[in-house]
Amino acid sequence: MPPAVSPPPEIVVNTTLVPLEKPAAPKPQPKKPERPKGRAFALTGADIEGQDGTNVRYRKKCIECGYKDSSSHTMVISNKTIKENFFCPKCRKRRDVAIQCQA
Repeated sequence: MPPAVSPPPEIVVNTTLVPLEKPAAPKPQPKKPERPKGRAFALTGADIEGQDGTNVRYRKKCIECGYKDSSSHTMVISNKTIKENFFCPKCRKRRDVAIQCQA
């Protein structure tokens, strides 16, 4: 004889449960204040090639004969005046380079 099959138990539904709510969206983090863009100005002995508000690229030059250095230099823009030396191979003399930066 086959075993007796019992009817499935009745499913009990709990009506006191509240449906799940979606969690609240996370609060966006406050944005950092934008740093003001800086500017650089060549005072003597330099040509500004480009600047992006953070860095400046410049090329040193002789103020007497106009000879330009073959390499370009980069520096970070901050509130100061940078003074450097440049040896002109054409004049065979030392020249001063000054660049003023304002952040």
